[in-house]
Amino acid sequence: MSKEKIITLSRKILNKVDRVYSQEKFYNLFFNYIRFNLKRDFKQTNRFFNPSTNQLNQNKDIPYKFWTMWWQGIEAAPLLVKNNIKKLQQYFGKQNVVVITKKNYKEYANLSKTIIDRFNSGDISHASLSDIIRFNILKIYGGYWIDSTVEFSDTFFNYFSNEKKVDFFSICNKNQNYHNISFSRWTIWFIGGIPNYGLFNYLDKFYKIYYSNHSKSIDYFLTDDVISYYYMNNFAYRQKCEDLAQNWYPYFIVSKFNSKFKMDYMSRVNDKLEYSIQKLTYKYDMSEIAQKKTTLYNLSIKDWDFDKFKN
Repeated sequence: MSKEKIITLSRKILNKVDRVYSQEKFYNLFFNYIRFNLKRDFKQTNRFFNPSTNQLNQNKDIPYKFWTMWWQGIEAAPLLVKNNIKKLQQYFGKQNVVVITKKNYKEYANLSKTIIDRFNSGDISHASLSDIIRFNILKIYGGYWIDSTVEFSDTFFNYFSNEKKVDFFSICNKNQNYHNISFSRWTIWFIGGIPNYGLFNYLDKFYKIYYSNHSKSIDYFLTDDVISYYYMNNFAYRQKCEDLAQNWYPYFIVSKFNSKFKMDYMSRVNDKLEYSIQKLTYKYDMSEIAQKKTTLYNLSIKDWDFDKFKN
């Protein structure tokens, strides 16, 4: 059995058993196993960027540029994604938001021929390519990457606008989830920083090396696997995540998709900071839309716009 299959199967088993009995200790062993299998790639990357080396260009402001992506183009995007991109443009200014697509990604990203060839052959998935493009662009230009399935309210925008953002920013959570190798200490669906930030340089170089050694990703969560290694070996980055940490509940709405809708859900999103940013998904059972009492249905008839639930 390949390492990829072992990792995938192990995660499924752990997740299933954990529903009955907490497996935190075994998750930690599992994460160590993943990092062990990436040891060769880490070692090669470290020849170019030592993860323990701190940034020299500290205390620089992050460029006011916002990146998101929908590979097929906005016209082909689900309503949820269209609405979220529109909201990003309203909040940050249309001129400051760049939507990456298959037609324009080469204008911004500088990817190796090996990576492009592996993507075209089907070895690299769309999700993996998105991560590769994400950190290549952040390395070159800086700014913020916000996934197109992320929505937030005015409460979050006000917090974000007033928060001092130097060098690096992400949604870093005090509510740590041991089921993920990130332990919720960072998120790649909302992440930003200055050009050539250490983490971005490291990831960009790692991808080039990794895909010259391997045809496929060893793990669906490869990016978080790499960041976890960087986090463990870079004190400055670790301290930055700790400084940014707050209590966040970004999966609250998704967890209520099939529950009976309560206006309190949207009141939390619109009024309480810890609920004010939500990571949604366009992958849901369309038959659930017909269940008119669900949260999913109520969001759909409001065009996935949190503002339409304001009192």
